[in-house]
Amino acid sequence: HSMVVDPNGDVLVEAGHGEEIVYCELKPEVLDEARKNIPITLQRRFDIYHDVSKDAVAKAI
Repeated sequence: HSMVVDPNGDVLVEAGHGEEIVYCELKPEVLDEARKNIPITLQRRFDIYHDVSKDAVAKAI
């Protein structure tokens, strides 16, 4: 039972109980706005866990 849910928790599309493929068009501006309002950089707790981003190596795609 799969579904696509927007950042506000609203179900955009929901699959039935059988095998099914669902399609949904996402609005990038809605996703960008939600990401701006999530202060993940302020909620990090490096006093509890290691900053794994310091070990990251940039790789060409």
